[in-house]
Amino acid sequence: MISISNIIQYPLTKIALGLVGGYLGFRFIFWIKEKLNRVNKIENVTSQVFKSPTNQKAPPPQLAVEQIEAITRLSIQDASLEQTPKIEDLLARKNKAANIIKKAISHSITKKHKRQEAAKIIKAAIRCFLINKHTKKNKAALKIQCLVRRRIAIQKVKGLKEHLLEYSLFEKAFPYIEQAPNIDLPTIGIGKTAVYLPPQIPIVLKACWSKANKKRLEQMQQVRMICQKNNFSHLAIPKARVKGSFIIESRLPISKYNFKEQIGLYIENQALFTNAIKEFTAFLCGDCLFDIVGGAARNPYQNLVKFSIGRYDNVPLYIERDQNGVTGKIGLVDLEGFVPERNETFFGLRDAISLFPYHFDVIIEVAKNFDQNIENRLPELQEIRDNILSFFKTVYEDHSRFIKNNKITLELALKPVTISPKRREELGDIIVGLIKKENRFENLLDTNQKETFVQFQNTVFPEILNSIIRHFEELISINISNFYNKKISSYPQLLATRTLECPSVWLIDEVIRKNMYRLFNLKGFHKQRFCSFVVNRILEQLVGNEIAYFNPCFGGDGNVCVFC
Repeated sequence: MISISNIIQYPLTKIALGLVGGYLGFRFIFWIKEKLNRVNKIENVTSQVFKSPTNQKAPPPQLAVEQIEAITRLSIQDASLEQTPKIEDLLARKNKAANIIKKAISHSITKKHKRQEAAKIIKAAIRCFLINKHTKKNKAALKIQCLVRRRIAIQKVKGLKEHLLEYSLFEKAFPYIEQAPNIDLPTIGIGKTAVYLPPQIPIVLKACWSKANKKRLEQMQQVRMICQKNNFSHLAIPKARVKGSFIIESRLPISKYNFKEQIGLYIENQALFTNAIKEFTAFLCGDCLFDIVGGAARNPYQNLVKFSIGRYDNVPLYIERDQNGVTGKIGLVDLEGFVPERNETFFGLRDAISLFPYHFDVIIEVAKNFDQNIENRLPELQEIRDNILSFFKTVYEDHSRFIKNNKITLELALKPVTISPKRREELGDIIVGLIKKENRFENLLDTNQKETFVQFQNTVFPEILNSIIRHFEELISINISNFYNKKISSYPQLLATRTLECPSVWLIDEVIRKNMYRLFNLKGFHKQRFCSFVVNRILEQLVGNEIAYFNPCFGGDGNVCVFC
């Protein structure tokens, strides 16, 4: 241990040791033993500076600088400042420190009356040196922090770009959004959300409540991250941005949505969609996605069966062609029903089979990776498959067979329904007989029934048939124009355009209806009821010969459905 009594007689040494020891003691009270060893070194250096006799010459300037720096280096190790001064103050103090050191050297420190002043100068120099050293360390830390933050920000922006719609496309949606709620654009889909398709711009506008928009955007990001994590390359989630009560999404390469075309696209390209269906099944087994089966009040096809059918408006199919070839993909365009939690395997399979019944075996194999006991519920799943296959047969396969048998091609999409004269006469006899058997119209008919029916069969009925055939052609033309811009490019599109929907009364021209009213003396609501009865009976008789299918209840608006 060092004997303090031996050196206490030097006042300047006492000040220097007190300063350094007090500073180190305050900062490193738990390392006092180590610091005492350093104090010994400080004493030796200080004694060399101040212990020389009066008549001894002052040390050379270079040596004085080295001695001061030696004291300073021993003092600044492990030192820290509680507050970081401003850069301007630090520069000023640095310059001041340099001047102080020069002044310290220029002083005759061998004189006794100058020792106290020299001690103060050295103390100030040490402080400035500490500040300078700390500032350099702090600047280095700040620079590292800036680089790290910059790197994180770049990664974050890069990640957001994967989710966000390009701003150039986003801006093009503004003029349409400003027109809300009176947006004059074609719509798509059968769900409750209004979906608009701006022409010539590959975007989709979805009108939602503003509070739901942020949640929907987050759901889209969550699903995209799940797909990236599991390498689901055949499931497509559109990029999007939010503005007000609208979500603006990138448009997938899908023309205006048509339920029957989606069914045909799947049936005609089953092998092409196998990988996409495998990924989709795995996704449904791992997470919940609602609103992809049943529940669409605006889907008229749901009225044709008593079980739930798939909603291809929320998970549309499309084919992507690029330099790597042709790929079938499934678009996840409505993720409002997404819940990031484990779904019961059975319910995921139920929905997948309702959409893709021909891939039943593929779906079951994927499901075994999530639930080994799923085979115990195979009878239930097989019943769902059989129901959907029966539905597909009615709405697509039978219609497809009818189209081929009647040699209706893409080039002859507008080919009219033809009825031979003999067939017309036969139909007239059948319809007259059905009218006579319908008791509810007995009191409405003219008293001279024989003459009335002869006139109806010879004059009115042929006009009704011609009107029905003419309206068929008009509806086909309208479908081609509305859905495919007057051009048919695929077989599923051909079947979709020759699927007709309208109120039965519309199939008879107004002039013909008036003639029929006068002929049968019809009044009030009986007029429309009688017209609907006649049209429905005619369409029933045409099924299997002139048309492929007829259903008097297609949707909730009282429309009829005809496949021709």
